[in-house]
Amino acid sequence: MVAGSPPAPVTTAAVAAPVVLTLQLVAVRPVLNLRSDRVLAGETAPRSHAHLVHIALAVLGVLAPATG
Repeated sequence: MVAGSPPAPVTTAAVAAPVVLTLQLVAVRPVLNLRSDRVLAGETAPRSHAHLVHIALAVLGVLAPATG
């Protein structure tokens, strides 16, 4: 990518994976950490869909480079 002008799918894949990882770390992980802290403290926390979002983002992060 540095030496030339790669095709659009390659550029998209190279940008998508770090963006997805950043979303996981900044938006989803804190929610998961709060819930796990509450559960470990003995609370009965409500069900969270954050795990499903985390899994979906992980799948996108793995597939993004594969499509480039």
